[in-house]
Amino acid sequence: MRKRSLLLLLTVVLLSACGGKPQDDPEHQERILSADEQWNEITDRGWEVVSLEGKELIPGTFVDLHLSSDWKASGNAGCNTWYAFVSTRNGNRIRFTRLTQATKMECEGPDGVMEQEALFFELIQFVDGFSIENGELVLYYGDEDIMVLTPKLPPS
Repeated sequence: MRKRSLLLLLTVVLLSACGGKPQDDPEHQERILSADEQWNEITDRGWEVVSLEGKELIPGTFVDLHLSSDWKASGNAGCNTWYAFVSTRNGNRIRFTRLTQATKMECEGPDGVMEQEALFFELIQFVDGFSIENGELVLYYGDEDIMVLTPKLPPS
């Protein structure tokens, strides 16, 4: 009988330890607020891509993206313009969907510009997370940072 009571008590203690909701945890709430603040910081502004998969862009090329608070993204992939819809969930999770190339031109630019553009279009479809690190926007696929962007300066 004593073993049964001890086992029942242990079961109740273990189950009650698992019963707390994450949103009841103040640390968890702060992480959500922090991610929401990051989302607000990245929207309604332009970003310049500085690296794709850890490699700097080809000198003389330009890739950018603009995120708007109405859940749309657009930009230039180096030669062609594009747009997409954006969805977020769980704070810093982000997805680009219904990606469309608005133009379909071949560029004569620097060697490799079309391959770089193709890599951008491939990577943007895999993005599933973001963070702000040292003022830069880092886009992730899982735990791997696949794109780093800096704030786009307004025209002077």
